[in-house]
Amino acid sequence: MTSSGSLIFAQSLLAAITLTYGSAFLGLWLQYRRRAMRAFAVAWIGLGLYSAWSIMYVVVHPDLERLSPALDLALVCAEIVLGTATAVAILHAVYSVVAPTRSRRGLLIAAIVAVVILLAIAVKGGEYASIMRLVVMAALVHGMVSAWRAAPSPGRLSMFAALGLLVMRPAFGLLAVQWQAGTQPTWYSVLQVIVSIGSGFFVTVAVFAVEREASLRERAALDRIVAESQRLESMGRMARSVAHDFNNILTAILATGGSDALEGTSPAERDAAAREVDVAVARGNELTRQLLSFARPQVATAELFDASARLAALLPMAQRVAGNDVRLVGMIHPAAGAPPAMLRADPVQFDQVLLNLVANARDATRTDGVITVGSEMLPAGRRDQLPAGVPPGDYFVVTVSDTGSGIAADIRDRIFEPYFTTKPDGRGTGLGLASVFTFVRTAGGFVTLDSAVGVGSTFVLYFPLAQG
Repeated sequence: MTSSGSLIFAQSLLAAITLTYGSAFLGLWLQYRRRAMRAFAVAWIGLGLYSAWSIMYVVVHPDLERLSPALDLALVCAEIVLGTATAVAILHAVYSVVAPTRSRRGLLIAAIVAVVILLAIAVKGGEYASIMRLVVMAALVHGMVSAWRAAPSPGRLSMFAALGLLVMRPAFGLLAVQWQAGTQPTWYSVLQVIVSIGSGFFVTVAVFAVEREASLRERAALDRIVAESQRLESMGRMARSVAHDFNNILTAILATGGSDALEGTSPAERDAAAREVDVAVARGNELTRQLLSFARPQVATAELFDASARLAALLPMAQRVAGNDVRLVGMIHPAAGAPPAMLRADPVQFDQVLLNLVANARDATRTDGVITVGSEMLPAGRRDQLPAGVPPGDYFVVTVSDTGSGIAADIRDRIFEPYFTTKPDGRGTGLGLASVFTFVRTAGGFVTLDSAVGVGSTFVLYFPLAQG
């Protein structure tokens, strides 16, 4: 048996460990504002306070029993409330990891019933300590069962391991009734320290697994917001040029298919007019289809498609986005007989990304400027042409360059940040280039920028070719 001084030292060490964990989780909660971090901050601080209470009780208990039985009973009641509240806090923290939507009402009712029963036993002078340890152990075992039966999720197994270690404290503590008051074996003190450190480690792993999953969900939601904002921004930029195209289409239909135009014409002339109307209607239908593909909310789906063919088909719409004052030049791979450039990505987002780069180039380019959209195949054998940081492999490279104002060096590193824009208020959301960066990286590619003030900018997109 250790002396009371050794017992105080062991409990002080436990209090320091648990309060340190509690303070760390409190700091994490203040930074990330995650429910699990707050719950475990409360649970660990509760364990630390319980160990501190044990120190105080060992020091003052002999005198209280002799001098003030009423105060001694008050401390016993405080121990019951604090111990039960700590058990409830641990279970609440477990739920926040393995079952965040689970109701806590049954847990609170069970805690209140346990406190009432334990207080009644303590008032009557019964042995409450062993029963309280049983209550705590039952709560931890219930947490283990909940973690084991919960749906597979990050942190579930780590939470089970942490509770498995924690349950050893009350389980072995039931032997304390056989020990002399104010003492405990050295092995039990060492066990408590090991259990506290080990359970804290597994709890930390579980909480950070939950944090990572939550961060991924938030990033996915942000990506959807960026994609939607970029789609709306592209729609606004295309509205004027598309309206002009539709006006031309309607004018052609009225000019060739109207009653005045067909009056007095021969059957052959009427057939030719009908064909011209069919062509105009087909152009209008294609415009409508392209607009709907951007206006309709899309779920990102990876598909296998020929990027070079899709890029070539996109050039007419890119010219409408560029407007009549800017000349758009297309230099699209492949040459005749070359194999197609097959990518695995979302084809609609591929269109949006290219149109967004053309729109940005148009905004930066003066009247009579030039925007060049080019592409080429970059096989693995030409790895010397890859920029630093891009791993070797087969790439389909898309280049969008302009003769515009360029981007200053001091802001070049920030242009892909969400909501960062150099445009005047009301002319840009700052989400266009962020969505470009997100899409290319999601497709496994890379983006580089070469720009000089007064010369222009060149964005180069490296897409890895689909294997097989």
